[in-house]
Amino acid sequence: MMNTIAHRFLFTAALAGLAAMIWQLQIAVTGETRFEPAQSFLLLAGWFSLAIFGFYYRAVPDAASGVAPHVHYALSVTAITLLVAGLVLVDSGRGHGVLILGIAGCLAAMLFFIGTLWAHRP
Repeated sequence: MMNTIAHRFLFTAALAGLAAMIWQLQIAVTGETRFEPAQSFLLLAGWFSLAIFGFYYRAVPDAASGVAPHVHYALSVTAITLLVAGLVLVDSGRGHGVLILGIAGCLAAMLFFIGTLWAHRP
C-alpha cells in the first residue's frame, strides 16, 4: 500500500498536470498566449516536480515518515501556487511581489528535497 505523503504528492501532481493540459487546450483554442509562461510552470513545477517528490517518497519509505515530508508538501504546493499566480499577475501588468515569493518558495522546497536526499542517502 502506498504511503500517505507519496500519494498526496502524486495526486496533487496529477491535478496540476490535468489543469495545465486543460489550460494549454484553452490557449490553443483561443490563441491567447499571454499566460503561457504560467501554464508552462504549472506543468513543470506542479506536474513534474511534485511527481518526482512523490515517487521518491514512495521508493524511500524512511524518508516519508515524520513531519518533514508533510512540511515539504505544504511548502511545495504553496510555492507552486504563488509562482503560477505571480506569473499571471506579472503577465497582467501587476507587480512582481507574489512571483518573488513563489520563486523563493520553490527554491526552499527544492533545498528541502536536497536535504531529504542527503539525509537518506544510501
